[in-house]
Amino acid sequence: QFEADKPIETRFVGATAPGVNITSSGKGRVLFGESVTNSGQTNITAQASVLTTSDKVQVSSGTATISALGSISGAGNSSFNVAMTDGATLSATARDNINIRQFASTANADGNLEIAKVHYTGDLGQQANKAFGNVSIQAAGDITGVGNESQHVRGINISLISEDGG
Repeated sequence: QFEADKPIETRFVGATAPGVNITSSGKGRVLFGESVTNSGQTNITAQASVLTTSDKVQVSSGTATISALGSISGAGNSSFNVAMTDGATLSATARDNINIRQFASTANADGNLEIAKVHYTGDLGQQANKAFGNVSIQAAGDITGVGNESQHVRGINISLISEDGG
């Protein structure tokens, strides 16, 4: 016979704030097949691309830093969907293309997006090669540059769409 009615002492160890850190050190991509929710700092680094596998997948986060030697996008060149908390900042760098869409959420009802930097890191002189250097940012609310960057958004072809903001 087994008794399972005794109290269990629980202690939390580690960081005082939540965080997600994903690093792909090989040549593989970082793929999000399901949505991820994190109210703290999210760091994603890939030696290839950072992709969502469906337009239903979204990364909900506090401040986020995404770095890829390939692209940052969704399935079939659709958007990499995020739901940043109100006041959180996004930094994203990629050598190919960047396609990010900010959704409204309970943590950011207006869907505003604060950009520390979103930079295409490839050769800006390759304007003849239209396959790379495309930066597309779409937000349900305002898109605002914050911080000390002299260029908050950098690319060859840049598209900024604010659905309900300014």
